[in-house]
This record gives sequence, C-alpha cells and structure tokens, in this order.
Amino acid sequence: MVRSSSRMVGDGVPRFRSFLFLTVGILFSLVLHVAVLSYFFVPLRSSPLEEAVGRAAPLTVADQLAMADVAILESGAAVLERVKRKRQEMYGIIKETSAPRWTLARMPRMYVRAAERVGINLSRTAVVPSDGQNKLYSITMKLNTTPERLFEDLLTLAHWVGMGTAQSKFASDKLVITIRDEKRGEAGRFVTTTRDCRLLSAGKLSAENFIARGQIEEAG
Repeated sequence: MVRSSSRMVGDGVPRFRSFLFLTVGILFSLVLHVAVLSYFFVPLRSSPLEEAVGRAAPLTVADQLAMADVAILESGAAVLERVKRKRQEMYGIIKETSAPRWTLARMPRMYVRAAERVGINLSRTAVVPSDGQNKLYSITMKLNTTPERLFEDLLTLAHWVGMGTAQSKFASDKLVITIRDEKRGEAGRFVTTTRDCRLLSAGKLSAENFIARGQIEEAG
C-alpha cells in the first residue's frame, strides 16, 4: 500500500508542472495580445487643435484665433503654397496699374482688386491716421472668412500690405484686420505692425513667427 501511494504522488508532480507551464503560457499570450491591441487601437495624445476638433461643436473662426499659435503650425504646407500663389497675383495687379500705385487713395483699391481676383471676401479696407497722429497711417481691413480659410486669408493680406507699404510714399504703422466668421458673425481682430508685414513679404519672417508676434483681440 505504501509503494502504491508513493507512485501516485510521483506521477502528480509532472502533471502539476505541465498545468503550471500551460497556465503561464496562456497568461503570457494574453498579455502580449493586449499590448499589441493597445498599440494599434489606443489613441496617442492629441494636440490642442485635434482635441478641439474632437469636440461636438465644429471649430469657429474665433476658436482658430484663440489657438492661433498651434493652428498656424498645423495648417500645413499646402496653405503656405496657396498664399505664395495669391501673393503673385498682387504682382499682376501692380503691372496692370499705372504709377503712382501706392498712394493713400489708391492703396485700398489695389487690395480690393486683388482680393476679388483670388476670392478673398474683403468687405472694406482703408488707410487712416494712426491713433490720431498726422503723417503716420494704419491700414484697416474687414475680412469675412471661414475657419478653413482664416490663416490663408490673413497671411495673403499681410503679404500684400508688406508689398504696398514697402513702396508707399507715406509712413505706415499698423495693419488692423477685423475678422468676421461668415456663419457666426464677429470673431475678433488681428493687429500687427506693417513692418512685420514687410518682413513677412520679404521672406525674413516665417508665417508662424508673424502670427505669434501679432495681437489677437476678442470680439466684443
């Protein structure tokens, strides 16, 4: 009886070890599968712009302005390429217009003509005394746009202002663009110096730095 009992105990040890190895193998396989699935299906950390897009409400022009530093970086090279092409349209307008082109009276007309040609909804532009000072002027514009076109329109207009003020016979101070969302109304103002517009137009200031150096004022 003792011998028989000894054989039963001895036979149980290999069985227990086999069961243990099988269990460990199954657990390892499960952990490996969970890791692989997590890699492919768990989303990476989103940028502020992506998180805003993920919200239920669509982005507005005001939203884009509020996160301008991030949004301009994520707008992509395609936007800058379109801005470059629209900048060239201004050269066409300049060639078609007899001198003098960049006087106080004619500058707004130049911008309106160019905006119409490239489909920018520029409802008003003017050259006005800057903060009540004589012989120092600011360029004001009223832009109707959409979230998708916002930075493309802003950068195009800034390029044009840089080109015009670089050749004007009067001293300029600021560019003030009042921005209106075509679907939601007033969205804010973008204010920068005409000097930065000239640096942008001359390729001495990047689009990202240009937007970052500007002042964004909320509507209302």
